[in-house]
Amino acid sequence: LRLTDVGFGYHEGVPVLRDIDLDIPAGTRVALVGRTGSGKTTLTALLNRTYDVTQGSITLDGHDLRTLKLADLRRAVAAVRQDVAILPGTLRFNLDLEQGRPDAVLWDALRRCQAADLAERLGGLDADLRGALGGLSAGEAQVIALARILVHDPAVVVLDEATANIDTLTEARLQRATEAALEGRTTVVVAHRLSTILGADRIVVLDGGRIIETGTHQSLLDAQGAYASLYRGDDGGAAAAPGSEPD
Repeated sequence: LRLTDVGFGYHEGVPVLRDIDLDIPAGTRVALVGRTGSGKTTLTALLNRTYDVTQGSITLDGHDLRTLKLADLRRAVAAVRQDVAILPGTLRFNLDLEQGRPDAVLWDALRRCQAADLAERLGGLDADLRGALGGLSAGEAQVIALARILVHDPAVVVLDEATANIDTLTEARLQRATEAALEGRTTVVVAHRLSTILGADRIVVLDGGRIIETGTHQSLLDAQGAYASLYRGDDGGAAAAPGSEPD
């Protein structure tokens, strides 16, 4: 993925992102951090064309995203948001989206996300998940969404990690599911967990819609700049999890 001079605003004349230049080599993991309103979630929404850039360009393997068929793009770039959509229907439908994959493929994805026991508790692949989040907690819903990633095998994953109302057991399950789903893929994560930040190949610090720092966890701490301030929790920042709230 390559972002070149990217700018975006929801309303004309009110920019949310400005002058974003960022190269994300295939197979790398980039963590986006910054205070609330810095532009993290907005930036991720451009990567699968939830919105189109209003300035500059984003390319995937050299192709401007705006030239790609939307269905093709979203097969290649899958997004998992905090407000996970559990679709009306069965667990099978939520994992496979009526693509007709064998049960073994779906169970393999669930096992790799350590969610097979969750599926069994719900009643198996044909369990009806209708209703608000299908009766799942926010963390469990995101685990199902991560298993869906394994089923569909996209090249790029955009992830806004869940933080709210997650118990310790679900947190551990979610972390394992995240690692399984992201392994070997190009990944852009709005990072809320310290483990994700530490595991990133590159950390990108946003402020006021601009990139103000990039580097590894240690190099940014050594620089004693904005990231170090976020990490320490200065001025009300989140000490253990920079960027802990959605934009």
